[in-house]
Amino acid sequence: MARLNYSIFRFIPFHPRYLFWVIIIVAVILMSLLTGGCTNNIPAIKSLFLVQLEYDTGISNNTIAKAATLVLGESDLKIKVGFFGTCIVGNTTECSTDINSLINSTAVQAAGFEDSLGMLDLVHSYLPIYPQFIIISILLAFLSLPISYFWTHVATYFQCLAAMFAGLEVFVLHIEISSLSMIDEVSFGVLQAKGGFAALVVQWFAFIGLLVVFAGNWLIMRMEQRIMRFGEKLGDAV
Repeated sequence: MARLNYSIFRFIPFHPRYLFWVIIIVAVILMSLLTGGCTNNIPAIKSLFLVQLEYDTGISNNTIAKAATLVLGESDLKIKVGFFGTCIVGNTTECSTDINSLINSTAVQAAGFEDSLGMLDLVHSYLPIYPQFIIISILLAFLSLPISYFWTHVATYFQCLAAMFAGLEVFVLHIEISSLSMIDEVSFGVLQAKGGFAALVVQWFAFIGLLVVFAGNWLIMRMEQRIMRFGEKLGDAV
């Protein structure tokens, strides 16, 4: 007997898959911007840092403040760290993917670069911040776009993995930001560290977007399977 083919989207002007494509593209763009943070001097890019370290001599403890002033002098140094880049902020701001070449650059040297307490060594020991998770998430999300046009089930698995790796990166970023308080305590407040909450918000948006896409596609597949089975039973009964 003829089998009836039912679709839950026959009366909707567009398939939700197209909306999911837009969400995936936006998520990929957000995560790509995040990986580009602190790699060049574009304002929108250099503001997406994960960690910022700076000296602070304005401490309430006079003994520590005097000792810090004696060691640091007039140093006004900030270092912002991204996934693949670093920015040194003094009288000028210079960003690069290679921190060693950045330190030796003419602009940074002319700005009176001083690192008396070894902030750069701390930056080196603090990294890497597991950039592999976000790279894998970007690749899986991007690959799911062409695959979803032909094999929806396979694309849904890709989207599940992409959301999972994006969620792992959010988890790692939260741990990194939470651990920054130890730097303040160990340095008696001379070295201040803070997390880049703009980068964290961007990663959260990307993660939620990928999670919505995966959940939406999974629910659509389940509903279509049930309706198809109902249609087959109804067709056999006719």
